[in-house]
Amino acid sequence: MTDQTDKLIADLAADLTPVQRLTPPFRRAAIWLVTAVAINVAVALIHGLRPDLADMLHHTGYMLLMITTFLTGLLAGIAVFLISVPGWSARWALLPVPGLVLCFASASYGCYADWVRMGPHGLTLGTSFDCFSWIVGLSLPLSLGLYFMLRHGAWIRPGLTLILGMLSTSALVASGLSLFHPVETSLVNVVYHGGATVILIVLSVLGVPLFKPKQI
Repeated sequence: MTDQTDKLIADLAADLTPVQRLTPPFRRAAIWLVTAVAINVAVALIHGLRPDLADMLHHTGYMLLMITTFLTGLLAGIAVFLISVPGWSARWALLPVPGLVLCFASASYGCYADWVRMGPHGLTLGTSFDCFSWIVGLSLPLSLGLYFMLRHGAWIRPGLTLILGMLSTSALVASGLSLFHPVETSLVNVVYHGGATVILIVLSVLGVPLFKPKQI
């Protein structure tokens, strides 16, 4: 019996091929984030930076909102790679929460500053559907690239993976959009940038049934 077992093990092992170890999640997250940021910067440069960018960089509300939006995308991008690896806690999904809180606080501050500086006009919503379409249009292909990088991971948490991935891409795109798309008030940023992000996340939630967890 022992000889037969040894022979079976030898036969099974004879056809085995080396398995390439998955790149550590932090390294893959770094590659993804550098790529996403580079694409956003390239799009901004191709489109042309907003003419008042130098002045806006001294505007506290504008800078806070752009930085906290970028921070949210950064933290969500790291989290999505961590939770897709078996053995890592699902609590890493909370990583972008500080960024979201700071983003909300900076948006509130920006709206208040606009109201003080511009009066009722500072809280005018207006229309900015082009920035909405920019965020949706650029986030979708970036998200596909992100999920392509996650293809070797185990879809053990498809819902969180999709939601965090879309949050990361849309937040990074919204931050990059601020470099070339002129927006007069923080309220417009909140409604159209935030609205586009929410819609993309909802689409991700609806797409969860398409991704079945792998057996690991």
